[in-house]
Amino acid sequence: MRRKSRQKGEVYRPVATVRKERKGTPTKLEIGGKIYALDGNTKQNTIKNLNLKITHLKNELEKQRRNSGD
Repeated sequence: MRRKSRQKGEVYRPVATVRKERKGTPTKLEIGGKIYALDGNTKQNTIKNLNLKITHLKNELEKQRRNSGD
């Protein structure tokens, strides 16, 4: 399908298809053949989860160091 050439100021309505929904909020959309994802709290949750994993790994490393020294 060829794209129509558009003039400056021309108005059109793209078709948006909801691909994924969570608690009534669309989290993944397809617009013009490209997929877009909602990135609201996911960034904060990802950072929080990474910090928890790092802390857990540090604790495990300390335990192994203590056990190897005995």
